[in-house]
Amino acid sequence: MPDHRARISAGELAIVCSRYDIGDVRTAVPIKAGSRASPKSLLTTSTGDFLLKRRAAPPSGITAADWLHRVALSHQIVLHLATRGLPVPALLGTRDEHNSMLQIGEHVYELYRFVRGRGYDRTTDSARAAGRLLGQCHSALRDLRPDWPPPRRSYHAHARLPVILAELHLSLNEPALRETTTDLAERYLRAAAAADAAGVPNLPDQLIHGDWHPGNLLWARPSPSPEVAAILDFDTVSLAPALTDAANGALQFALRRRPIDPLPPPTKAPFSVSFDPGLFGAFWAGYRDAEPVAMLSWPAAAIPSLCIEAIIAEVALPIAATGRFGRFAAPGVLRLAARTAAWFESQHESLVTRATNP
Repeated sequence: MPDHRARISAGELAIVCSRYDIGDVRTAVPIKAGSRASPKSLLTTSTGDFLLKRRAAPPSGITAADWLHRVALSHQIVLHLATRGLPVPALLGTRDEHNSMLQIGEHVYELYRFVRGRGYDRTTDSARAAGRLLGQCHSALRDLRPDWPPPRRSYHAHARLPVILAELHLSLNEPALRETTTDLAERYLRAAAAADAAGVPNLPDQLIHGDWHPGNLLWARPSPSPEVAAILDFDTVSLAPALTDAANGALQFALRRRPIDPLPPPTKAPFSVSFDPGLFGAFWAGYRDAEPVAMLSWPAAAIPSLCIEAIIAEVALPIAATGRFGRFAAPGVLRLAARTAAWFESQHESLVTRATNP
C-alpha cells in the first residue's frame, strides 16, 4: 500500500522556520516515523540539526482549544522531565514569544533539537533499561501538578471497545470476520474483568506516558550500550494507573513483529509475532530497580490480563478508525490478534512469575 503520509510543504517550512532562531536552513528531509497524520522534517541548519513536527489535527470530539491544552500539557511534561535529568529532547521556543508551540492557522508545530541514536537491540540489558526509565518517569510525573487537565484514558476497561469489536465485521463489510471479532470482544471483556478482580480499580491514577514502546526510545550509540539517548512522543500522556503503562511497556519490549514478504492474502497474517519471556522479565526487573515500593503494592495477577487488553486495543481501535492496521489489511491482523490473545491467556501463571521474580 502507498504511504499516504501528511507532509510539510516547502512554503510552509519557510514560514515556520522564520519564527525560530535556528540560523540558515541548509536541508530539510522528511522523516517517515510515527503517525502518518503528524509529518516531521529533519532540518540541518547553520546552528545544528532540529526536528520539526506538525501535530495531527484534533481527534473527533476534541475541540481546538482542548487540543492546544493537550499539546501544552505534553510540553510541560517534557520540560519537567528535563529538570529531573531524564533524557528528553530539548524543546525550542519561538524567536519572539519564546512559546514552545507555534500556531499558524489550523496547524500547530513544535521544534526539538535532533537527537541521533539507534533502535532497540532486543537485549535483556536494553529491556531492563527501558523498564527502569519508565519507572523513573512515573516517579518524576507523580510530583508534577499540571497547568492543564490531563485526559483520562486507558486501554483497560475501555467502555466502547467491546461494542466496537462486536460491530467491526459489519463496518469492515467482512461477514466472515464475525467469529473472530466476537472472540476478541469476549477475550477483552474476560481480561478486563480479571484485571478488575485482581485490584486495578483500587490503584491511583497518575500522569503516564501512554505509549511506551521501542519506537519511542532512542538508544545511545554505539551498540551494545543500554543507555537511552532520548524519550520520544508525549502525544498520548494521560491519567491512568501506572501499572497499565508498565504492563503495556513490558509487552511491547518483549514482542517482535516480522512482516511476511511478499505479503500474503488479506485473510492471512501479514506479519509473524514472537514473544521473548526473558525480555519481559528484564523489563519488569528494570522497573523494580526504579520503583520497588510501587511494584510491591501492585496486583501482579492483573499483569497478563492487562497485556491481553493492550494487544486487542492496539489492533482493534486503529482498524475501527481507518479500516486497516497501518498498511496492512484488517482480516489477517485481527485473526493474528485473536491467536496471540489466546496464547497469553494460556500463559497466565508463567507471565506473573516472569514479572515478579528478580
